[in-house]
Amino acid sequence: MGLALMLGCSTRRTDAAEQQQPASYAGHEGVGGGAGAAGAGAGGVDPMLDAGQSGAGAGTQDASTDTDAEAGTLDPDGVDYNALMTCSATACGSSYAQLNGGERDISSEESSCTMQGLRDRTPGLYMHSFASDDQRGLYNEVHLILVKNDQTALHVSKTEKSKEYYERTGTAGTTYTQAEICTLSPAGYFDGCLTAVQDVGTTIADDDPAWTCLAADLVDGWLAGCTLAEPSCE
Repeated sequence: MGLALMLGCSTRRTDAAEQQQPASYAGHEGVGGGAGAAGAGAGGVDPMLDAGQSGAGAGTQDASTDTDAEAGTLDPDGVDYNALMTCSATACGSSYAQLNGGERDISSEESSCTMQGLRDRTPGLYMHSFASDDQRGLYNEVHLILVKNDQTALHVSKTEKSKEYYERTGTAGTTYTQAEICTLSPAGYFDGCLTAVQDVGTTIADDDPAWTCLAADLVDGWLAGCTLAEPSCE
């Protein structure tokens, strides 16, 4: 899309927005992750655990052309992602799902807030992330969803891969997607996710409804009908 900075947005990034840039939840190294790891928690198969499987983080291309984990067209300079970060502070902080080795964890409070906001189509900027730290290395995917007054959702993502497998195969690095305007899934979907998150136990299985909601591919689960769009805060 090759977009310039968005129209109608403040160019001032607040300190709060700057601090909300995630690093990585996996391994408890900071704030980050990235929802939408394709297939993670879906069908009981974790693509991060088998170097021979396809799916999120399983590409063998250079990071500049690796599109197996990103939905939408790549934005080499991250212009659209950075533009959306200037719109406002996130409405719920950063919700996340993380896989550290074989253990799964979610942010119950932030994720509940995000599910409720998306269910009710409450205008604002939402951040959700998925992270995995295993034999491949560190995989960190962050999604920004800006719900607009007309109930459409502007979406961008950032994916970071580092260490071990990714460096050895030349797939380490950071990629961004261009902004897309999407339709949110029906309110009932997010309401079901909200209930699942609120009822989640201390041990989370890969088929737990809360994990399925928060670690599933956002384009297939949360968003639909996405088309390229200008990254506007309005």
